[in-house]
Amino acid sequence: ASEVARKFKKTVLCDGGTKNAGDMVKGLAAGASAVISGSQFAGTDEAPGKVVEKDGEKYKSYNASTSLTEKKNHLKKIGNGLSKNYSKQVEGVESIVPYKGPVADVVDNLVSGIRSGLSYCGARSVPELWKKARFIQITQMGMRESNAHDVTLV
Repeated sequence: ASEVARKFKKTVLCDGGTKNAGDMVKGLAAGASAVISGSQFAGTDEAPGKVVEKDGEKYKSYNASTSLTEKKNHLKKIGNGLSKNYSKQVEGVESIVPYKGPVADVVDNLVSGIRSGLSYCGARSVPELWKKARFIQITQMGMRESNAHDVTLV
């Protein structure tokens, strides 16, 4: 699909709950030109929401883009362009997420992870990643070996 999209000068987006730079690289490797990653920026200073404290830890309120609150906000902003039933199909949640500080720190971390992911494939750019990336299936033991093991994480 991504090859055909590029042929017609269309953009393919990786959308579906990326949680880290590794997920972003997988989406790009599968052919996406860009990644939707709103939830990764939730909890930053620049994101909407109030900072709250719970059990001595800082959190920030977060409304997913498809939560009831956000759908109501969409209706207020767009109004006539949406069906009156628009806010009845709710998929996102309203929650709190750990406070992360400035968005620049999150972006720096993600960019470093993406660069690392490209390097694993021997790619220097996203178009080169499209050509060089290969998806393989690994066992549970392979997954264990891919993560920190035989140590106690603190």
